[in-house]
Formats: sequence, C-alpha cells, structure tokens
Amino acid sequence: MSSYGQLHQAFKSITQNLDNSALCDHRGQILFLKNPFAFDSGTWSEAFRWALKYFPMNPGDVLVFNDPYAGGNDFSVFSFITCLQNPVDNRSGLYLGQRFSTPADYKDIIQSGKNNFRIPLTPIATGGVMQTALLEAMCSSPLAPLGLKETIETQVAKSRHVLKRFEVIPKAWLSPKYLQTFIEETRLAVLMRLKDKPWGETRLEINLDTGELIKLNLEMSDLGVRLDFVGTTPGKEFFLPPSALTGCCQYFLSQYADLVPYMNEGLFSVFQVSQPTTSCLSSKFPSPTARGYKLGPRVMSTLLETALMKINSKPSKGVTNYCGLYVQFQFPDHSPFEFFVPNGLGALAEAEGMSGLDPFNESVYFSAEHCENNWPLLFHRMDLRNSTLGKGKVSGGRGLIHQIEFLKRGEMFWLSELTQHRFPVQKNQ
Repeated sequence: MSSYGQLHQAFKSITQNLDNSALCDHRGQILFLKNPFAFDSGTWSEAFRWALKYFPMNPGDVLVFNDPYAGGNDFSVFSFITCLQNPVDNRSGLYLGQRFSTPADYKDIIQSGKNNFRIPLTPIATGGVMQTALLEAMCSSPLAPLGLKETIETQVAKSRHVLKRFEVIPKAWLSPKYLQTFIEETRLAVLMRLKDKPWGETRLEINLDTGELIKLNLEMSDLGVRLDFVGTTPGKEFFLPPSALTGCCQYFLSQYADLVPYMNEGLFSVFQVSQPTTSCLSSKFPSPTARGYKLGPRVMSTLLETALMKINSKPSKGVTNYCGLYVQFQFPDHSPFEFFVPNGLGALAEAEGMSGLDPFNESVYFSAEHCENNWPLLFHRMDLRNSTLGKGKVSGGRGLIHQIEFLKRGEMFWLSELTQHRFPVQKNQ
C-alpha cells in the first residue's frame, strides 16, 4: 500500500469517535480532515499556526477557542487543539483539532453590534488534566452558552482516547520525509484528477442583497486552480476573514472535482485564493463575521458553480441557488427552534432536478409532530412549492413551502442571501 493509503487509514482509525476533526504536523501542514465544515481547510491552517507559534505544547495539552480571528469557525462553534506528539527523535510533531457546534442565536447574527462570548486560544488542560479553576471562571461569564462546561469536559476526554490510539502508529510513518512523501503523492493525485476536468478562465460578479459586490476571476489549468476576488467591495453587513474564504473555495472545488478523500496539504496547495485587503472577504477584528460564517458557504457555492458552468456548459445543468432560508423561532421558557428551508437542486440535461426535501442532508427527518410537542407551533402546511415555469423536457427541483401558526407570543428571525440576484442561464434552460 502507498504511503498515502497507509497514513490515511491510520488517521481515520485514530479519529474514529470524532465527528469533526483535523490533524496537523509541527510545520502547520494539514495532514487529515474528517467531516469538515466548509471553512475548515483554511481556518484550521490558521488556528494551528497561531497555536504552534505562541503555545509550546506537550502531549496531552489542550487549547480551547471559538474566536473566528484565531482560526475558529464562528462564535457558536468551539474548537480544541491537542498535542499528540512533540517533534523529537526524527519524528514530526502531531496535533489534533476537533470542533463542536452549539446552537447559534440568530438575533446575535442580525444585531451584529451585540457582544459575543469570545474565547481566544486558551490552555484548558495540561497533560490531559483539566484546569478546573480556569474552566469555572470561563463558564461563569453571563455570555457563556448553556452546557459549555460539559462540552469542554467531553471534548477533552475524547482527546485522551485519541492520544492512546495514536500510540499504535509506526514511528517511521511520522518522520518528516515520510509525511512530505504523503503530501506530494496527494498533490500529484489531485493534479491527475484535474486533468479530466475542463480547463478555462471566466469572470463573474454578484450583488448581495446586503449591499456588497463580489467579483471573481476563476482559472483552471493543468497547474491547478486560481481564484482572484479583485474588485470585491468592502463589507456592509457581510464580512468574512480570508482564511474562511480560502477554506470555503477549497471545500466546494474539492466536491466538484471528486477530491474529498484527499483533504490535506497536498490538495490545498493546488488551489490559490487571493482577495483585496479592503474587501468584505478579507475582514479583520472587530468586523462582525456571524452572518458571513452562516451564509458564506452558500454564497460561494452558488458563485463557483455558476462560474464553472461558464467554463463547461456540457452537460447542461440548471443553476442551483444554494442560499435557502434559515429560520429561528424564540419563545419564553423554550429553547430556540430553528430549521432550514432549502431550495431544490437544478436539473441536468437528461435528468430531473432534486426537490427541496433536504437535498443537502443537513438534518434528520423533519417531524411536524415532534415540533408541535416541544414548541407552541401548529403546522398547517408542509409542501413542495409549485413550479413557476412551463413544463420542459425535464424540470428543476422544487423548493419547500411551510405554513406555521404561532400559538404563543414569540419572535421570528430569518437569514437568506442573493434574494435580489438572478444568475444568467442558458437559452435552453
């Protein structure tokens, strides 16, 4: 088996009980990503670099953070970095990253001036032993989310299990030379895959309904993919750090080119992403990033898919608007109730589109009865939206429509994007 296959299987084995995880060496190179969020390839790279620069760590030491500007995701996602091995005896250092999501408050996203519970990179465990005084002080903040103490304790305990499983990996596999071979094999495999994709260059721009203009120059060749967002305007309500933009582009293009199994530094080196330092896609603290993190993956997915369709119009495909509707209801004495109302997926040349019955697999089966039993709601209608166009040879996927009655006084918040934009389509669509 090649070095790629050996290490990939070993990394899968030691992270088997983690839902969202990453592995990195002491140089800050990502070696493995499991079930990543759209931003993770970029944000984990930044987080590991900050951690390795400012926090000398020994095996079993754990850092916790949720700060987007320290390589986090957004404030509702808590990240952990654990040292598994120091770089000694001709072996690379190895570090584990893991993430856990807590419910987001849409009111905080819409009212962007509100203070958020922010944790910078913080040593929370030493040698696997929890810093209880620091944990208690952290959780005593009035802004701390419910269950934060249990979340941190659970994730630190999981890192201990990974530390034990890690010991079975042969030492020779973790030498700097072996790891560089692993990364180089990945890069060459990715370039071979890209040779089967159409090459070309295109330009595209979109106006967000929050007031920003995003411009993209996309070029695909045998040397890789270049994405340049020159001309993108400064942020008004939509802000995204550059590491998150990089991760989002790498995530979508990896799915487009069937490269998801190759999520490591070898894959990321093939993608080059650049943006103006003054644009909404290069935001710095204290710009509010919650809206960008919630909606950014869908904005970029819609933009990149449309650009790639301009490079390759065959097979013909309907444009997918990935930006559906996020909804959250808040009632006194109840936890927030949120759900996503998706659009359908576009039709192919010879195939019907997919309806909006959760095509992105983002939630388990949606039960109206469960919702009515736990919140003061009454569902009058859950149905597919009627088509607004004539019947063609094939039809695009239909979105969803819900009719819900409030049985008690509450508040409703919703988030969507691109509602004022219509992408150009081909004449035969």
